Formats: sequence, structure tokens, C-alpha cells
Amino acid sequence: MRNIKLIFLLLAVIIFSCNKKKDYILISEDKPIAHKTPTISSFSVSLSTNSPTSIDFQQFKITLVDSGYPKDASYSRILEYGIYWSKTNSTPTDSDYRIYWIPSTTSTSLITQSARSGLITNLDLDTKYYFRAYAKSKKGTGYSNTSMIYTNSNIKTIGSTFWNNLNLDVETYSDNTTIPEITSNTDWQTTKKGAWCYYENVAGNNSSFGKLYNWYAVMGIYDSISLTDPSKRKTLAPTNYRIATTTDWNNAIINGIFTKINIPFGGKRNYSTGGFGNVGVDGNYWCKDNATDSSFFKFTQSTNLLISEKAQSKKQGYSVRCIREK
Repeated sequence: MRNIKLIFLLLAVIIFSCNKKKDYILISEDKPIAHKTPTISSFSVSLSTNSPTSIDFQQFKITLVDSGYPKDASYSRILEYGIYWSKTNSTPTDSDYRIYWIPSTTSTSLITQSARSGLITNLDLDTKYYFRAYAKSKKGTGYSNTSMIYTNSNIKTIGSTFWNNLNLDVETYSDNTTIPEITSNTDWQTTKKGAWCYYENVAGNNSSFGKLYNWYAVMGIYDSISLTDPSKRKTLAPTNYRIATTTDWNNAIINGIFTKINIPFGGKRNYSTGGFGNVGVDGNYWCKDNATDSSFFKFTQSTNLLISEKAQSKKQGYSVRCIREK
């Protein structure tokens, strides 16, 4: 009778064990082979040096953690690995674009797999893209952290803000309304509309400094009506950009602006004479803080510091730096 009870108990244990869900198979009673989700490290992307619309992704390592179990090419292996990318999905998956590889099925050691470095081309210019590496095993799919990049070599990241690395150099508002160039000192002193100029009215200076704008251009004032009615004003920053505010500049200081953004000492155009000065000595930048007023930052070579001040006059000619909206 005792033997019969033991037999029934043994059968119950066997049935329970067979019904229990397992994440491994048995090649013997004491040597299970794990089905594990891959992990990914060392994944990053960058703009290609060949083209502003191409992305280089650096070599990344994929690991199938085996937790001490035996390695077997039939089960403990990477089935597929690659990179997903998207313009809109911040965690791209198999419903987005991808480039991928299938490891050789003849390999007997696929616990780790390194992807070759590669290049993704034909992307849209000045566009934000999200990238994420992935690897699949029988257990599941492992992902890297998401990398985000703009296809614009002039975009620099400071904290969570994306700055243009060049001073503004446009001749129209965002709706293509022309902003007049004013070279006459007298006209610069008297105008109450948006205007721009090159430093010392020399076109070749824009390659280093961009253009100098008066306050009226920064505020989008292009006629007598928009001078008194803020709702009628234009936008100086190009589409998908905005003019940096005093808050942006202060945040940039905290995050090490001097090592991340090119700030040329482009000087200024004086409101009282229309003349130019201080090139190579300081850089002055309009900041658009609201719809009716503006401040400026002065970057001085001698002190290597940014000083926040109220603009001396709306007729001053200063540089402008824009930020790429996310």
C-alpha cells in the first residue's frame, strides 16, 4: 500500500512538472539551456561626415545572457539584430524603418554578436530622427536606449535644447516677406521697421558673423500697422525654429555654452550713428522673451562671460541665434 502511494505521488510530481511553463528546454535532467532576452550596449549614432542627410551608427555589442547555462547554437543564439528608426516614434519598433542582419545558423557560439558599423542614407535634411538598436532571441527582443539626432550639422545639443551653431543669416521672415537691407547710416537711425545689414556693409562678413538685425526685425515689425499691433507681426525665426530667450541663454551658461556653441564676436551697429564697432571684441545677441519686448546678451572676449542686459535701443544692430524646436 505504501508503495502504491509513493507511485501516485511520483506521478503527480511528474504531471505538475510537465504542466509548469518553462523558459528553457532539457538536453538532460541537469543541463537546461536558457532562452534569454538579448541585451545591447555601446550603441550610438552621429551625422555622417559625407553628408548632412546620412547617419553613421557605431559598432554595438549584443549579448545573450546565458546565466551559466550551456551554449547551444539551436537555442541560445541571436536570431536577428539591427536598427529601427523613425521621425515621430521616440521608441521605434518593427513598425518603423529598419536595417537588420541574420546571423549565420552554422555558428556554434552566438552568445555575443557584434554588428558592423554602418550608414543610413537618404534622410530628410534638418529633420529629427529617433534610432534604437535591437536584437531578437527565442525569448524576446532586447533594445538599446533611444538616440535622437537632427540631420543638420549646425545643430548642437545643450541640456535638452537644440541650438543652431551659426548666427541667423536670413533676408526674409518665415512667410517669405522681405526684410530690407539698410546700408545708409541715416536710414538705420530713423527706421522703425525691421532691417538687417552685414557688419560694415561687407557681404563677406556674413560667413563668420551672420547678419545684424534691429529690434524691429526681431519682433517682426514690417509696416506701420504691425508697429502698434503685435497681432500683425511676422516671425523672424525660420520654420521649426525660434529666437533664443534670456532663459535659454542662462540655461546654456549652466550647461557649458563656451565649449559647445560657436559664438563669434560679431560686434554691433550703433543706434545713434549707424556706424559699426567692437567686432572681435564682443558679440551681442537679441533675445525674444515675449511678444512686445526683447533683451540682449553680450558675450565679451575680455571676460569670457555672458552679461544679461536690457537693450540700449531698438535701433541697435545685433546678432540673433535660433533654437530648433523639438
